[in-house]
Amino acid sequence: MDEPAGGGRMTSGAQEYRGRVDQWNADAGWGTIAAPEFDGPIWVHFSAISPSAASPGGYRSLRTGETVDFTAERANQDEFRWRAIMVTRSEGNPNSEENRS
Repeated sequence: MDEPAGGGRMTSGAQEYRGRVDQWNADAGWGTIAAPEFDGPIWVHFSAISPSAASPGGYRSLRTGETVDFTAERANQDEFRWRAIMVTRSEGNPNSEENRS
């Protein structure tokens, strides 16, 4: 599969998809996202997380099970075929910082 299946929406010229954080390793600063349009997990590094999604101390991380919007590119990243290049928390995400109490 060279391109993900349809279903994403265009934003700023890039196809944006919605997925779920499948795993996150805070110590290593990376994890994976699962989305139905892709033929495997999407690798994500903390540097791809939007600064607006950072914690008050500036730390960028995600939580397993969190819903995110992202753009991705084809990659040969370890055993992963896809790499997220921009990740934001989905609006209305019950797992986002502003909705946790």
